[in-house]
Amino acid sequence: MKQKTYFLYLWIIFITASSAFAETPPIHHELTVTLLPSQSIARFHDVVTIPKSIAKSIPGFNLNKNSKTEQIKISGNKVSVDVSADGFINLDLTEYSVEEVPGPFKLTFEYSLPLPISNDDKETLFISGADFFYPQPAMESTPPAGQVTFQLNVYAPSGLRAVSQGEKIKDVVENGNRTVVWKEEKPQEEILLVADRYHVFSERHGSIALYAYLRDDDKALAERYFLATRTYLDLYSKLLAPYPYKKFALVENSQQTGYGMPSFTLLGSRVIRFPFILHTSYPHEILHNWFGNGVYIDPHSGNWAEGLTTYLADHLLPEQKGKGDRYRFQELMKYSSYVNATNDFPLAEFKGRDSMASQAVGYGKTLMALHMLRLEVGDKLFIKALRDFYNRNQFQYAGFEDLRISFERVSQRDLKEFFDQWTRRKGAPQLKLSSASHSKQNGEHLLKLKIQQTQADPVFKMKLPVAVWIKDREEP
Repeated sequence: MKQKTYFLYLWIIFITASSAFAETPPIHHELTVTLLPSQSIARFHDVVTIPKSIAKSIPGFNLNKNSKTEQIKISGNKVSVDVSADGFINLDLTEYSVEEVPGPFKLTFEYSLPLPISNDDKETLFISGADFFYPQPAMESTPPAGQVTFQLNVYAPSGLRAVSQGEKIKDVVENGNRTVVWKEEKPQEEILLVADRYHVFSERHGSIALYAYLRDDDKALAERYFLATRTYLDLYSKLLAPYPYKKFALVENSQQTGYGMPSFTLLGSRVIRFPFILHTSYPHEILHNWFGNGVYIDPHSGNWAEGLTTYLADHLLPEQKGKGDRYRFQELMKYSSYVNATNDFPLAEFKGRDSMASQAVGYGKTLMALHMLRLEVGDKLFIKALRDFYNRNQFQYAGFEDLRISFERVSQRDLKEFFDQWTRRKGAPQLKLSSASHSKQNGEHLLKLKIQQTQADPVFKMKLPVAVWIKDREEP
């Protein structure tokens, strides 16, 4: 049968119905934590080294208000602390002359802090920078002044295992007590500490240490996650850049969380046993080690990382099976169902999801904007630009503007209008097929469509794909 040739003439008429932070040296913490579950407290000893170049910009340090301080020293000299108006224990540095201190500025903190741990506790301990369990700069502004490197030494009863970012450089048991040391030399946004009575499984994947910290002795579960971990580390290392950390750990939490942390993920005990998690949420959390925990989110910009990881994980994997269009349609339906004039906002204002509406905008709309950007520049340049963005901003803070810069560098195109439209404006196009006609001219098919943007806001400049189904054919 002779193949027919169809020519499509399409007129589309749109009618309305009516910067990045500079690199800053991090603060270093030599933090020793002694967990005492029999007393439900922890003892802390922290030597804080502040680079002289940023010491003058830090007015003081804050510590959890429930801390019981034993002694605090500045360059070896004991000092006193106050309780600030917002309830923190505060060390005021404004009275001290940084210039008179030779070398880096050093502070020493010794204190104890009640923690939700006990000998018979069945809950996972998870504390982060938000808990101020270690001293942090008393600044109204956001990082990078607060970026840290650290060595975390944890002493605990032998059955209690502690996990943090970075490389595990020691894990020994002596006289019924366990010593674990974690070290991270790449700038971090905060220090994290997780502890529980874990069963630990480990493997290596090339130079990367793999761990599974499970609350039950479930080797089969650990091996399933190791297999998935190797698969996705290889996928994203090839697609983007080498994995930026020395380990990746699956860490089980008694609470039903789904957190992607630098070099580990903290997943709830029920969550990790859902079979679909291995190839949905899990690769998403692994990918965060490049975007979100490898390039940090500029707090003055929108949260681009969730939409980007969703596009390259939750969307990419179905797309590889020919189901990318279904996933995008699902995201469009969420936006249509949950977002309205009262809860909409620009992508540049997205910080994190707290509702179905915020998820539909921050995750779904960002995903769709990235897909349009990919269609605009092509697959090859899209990936090249993401690599450029990652390499230029690794372990620094970046925003949508930095993403635009990388795409412009690689594509040699001015994309300011595209980024301004999709990240600074709220809303989305509302499309209406106003009319359609079909005729034959000289044996060829002529299809005329009139499509309107009907939203009250100004028109969006966009490319609109059109699929044409022919009778008796399943595909357009």
